[in-house]
Amino acid sequence: MIFRGLDQNRDWCFGQGLSSYATGSAAVLLNVQTAVQTFLGDAFWAADFGIDWLNLLGTKGTQDAIVARTRSVIAACEGVTAINSATSSLNRTTRTLSLQFNISTVYSENTSGTAQITI
Repeated sequence: MIFRGLDQNRDWCFGQGLSSYATGSAAVLLNVQTAVQTFLGDAFWAADFGIDWLNLLGTKGTQDAIVARTRSVIAACEGVTAINSATSSLNRTTRTLSLQFNISTVYSENTSGTAQITI
């Protein structure tokens, strides 16, 4: 698996040739981070891609709904064979969600990642 790398601002890297891409478990991790940080409707190429963060982090979402939707999106990502753990911390005042997860990949490796969503 090859996935375009992300810079420190979580933007896709361009212009660095092959060094702009991640491979193996690092690519799977970037794929997961991108998927959980994408807002529903933001991916013009797939209208149903992403998470409805506006409602989940607003007044309609519950912690259980957030965890269930996040786990569903992670499990559907290419290269993920299992979710070993997934935890979240929600600050409703700032409407910021911090995710921590550990996944098993098709490369027989476990890898951990984080994602932060703010609306």
